[in-house]
Amino acid sequence: MAIRFQCSSCSQPIEVDDEWASKAVACPYCRTTITAPAESTIANLSEVPMASPLATGQAVPTQTPSSVYVEASLAHHPNRIAIVSFALACGEVLLLIAMQWIMASHRLEAEEFVNSMESATSLTKMVEAQSEFFKARGGIPRWMIAIMALEVVAGLNWVAMVVCGIIGVRRPNHRRLAITALVVAGLVPIVFCCGGLFLGPSA
Repeated sequence: MAIRFQCSSCSQPIEVDDEWASKAVACPYCRTTITAPAESTIANLSEVPMASPLATGQAVPTQTPSSVYVEASLAHHPNRIAIVSFALACGEVLLLIAMQWIMASHRLEAEEFVNSMESATSLTKMVEAQSEFFKARGGIPRWMIAIMALEVVAGLNWVAMVVCGIIGVRRPNHRRLAITALVVAGLVPIVFCCGGLFLGPSA
């Protein structure tokens, strides 16, 4: 008959052979050295793990129950910060596509504005050219306001993505998501420099 009892350290149910009654054994869960009782203290349980007797002269394991639980927790930690960084990366891509589509939809108007700025030879003339451009259209076009708003949101989103990506890479599990976010963060400046990457139909 096996002796079934609870570990005095982690409270997990274990069993040992009768010959190890009142002797030192190692708990299979927390590896703590405990003394087996003379008789069972709990009812029969299915699939109760067998404790391993402590051999003569065997060193007591230094790993404590708390360290076991910490390692197990880290091994199954979802690394939410990496998931957040990947979600921010997806949002950044959508923002870039939206900006490029708006620019492409108003390509002629955007080219006219850029040409008027480039033809100006001084800051004063640039301001005058800008004022004339807006006056001819009754104010700042809505598509330009939308572009500026999206740029602000994309900038803030980019900073959050980089921070979350760096933190996520340093944590276990889902590191690929954080790495993907950092790759997207590195490509964003290239996309801005190559404006017109996602060209849509011109107005």
